Amino acid sequence: MKSVDSLAFILFINEEQIVNRPCTEISLDEVAAGKTNLQALLRNGTEINQTVVLKPNTHVFYELRQIKNNLKIVLSSEVSSTANSTSTAQPSATERAEEPTIIGCLDPVTTSEFDRMKLEVADRKFEEDKMKLMQSLIMNYCFEVSQIKELLAKLDLEDDKLQLLMSTKGHVHDLHHIAELSDVFLLQKNQEKAKNFLRGLTP
Repeated sequence: MKSVDSLAFILFINEEQIVNRPCTEISLDEVAAGKTNLQALLRNGTEINQTVVLKPNTHVFYELRQIKNNLKIVLSSEVSSTANSTSTAQPSATERAEEPTIIGCLDPVTTSEFDRMKLEVADRKFEEDKMKLMQSLIMNYCFEVSQIKELLAKLDLEDDKLQLLMSTKGHVHDLHHIAELSDVFLLQKNQEKAKNFLRGLTP
């Protein structure tokens, strides 16, 4: 996406902050297809929102431009890349249900313990402080996959989520569900990094 009028913006995709600093142009690799909300936040606090439908195996280019005195996110070009695409079969719900139970660490934190931990995290105002606390918790306790997903969701940046995910080795109880942790990532490149890491956690 590019700002035609050179207005610096911070890009959000489905409320997920993609960059830390304002920019006038950004290129992303293989964002997951489907209904997607694009949001550009300008330095002056102005927000421009646009809901789009991203097609699979398609490169799209959007522009942030003035239309009738209003800033809008508009589609500039769209190019299909089906010729170079490859597809990977995903297991069905039935196949997932039949997967064997694989237990990792023992005695995962209880619901009350986890609620207390979430309150501690909520008290931290800055992402860096939240990250340090959650890393410390993960490295000292055993968690279920659903609990780890909740902790990952408390971080805004996908790079931070990946870093926190790397702390979970040896601290996941229900390893047969661990592949679900890649679902918290929006960008496909981060999904792949997460999947590659998670594959190494199961026997």
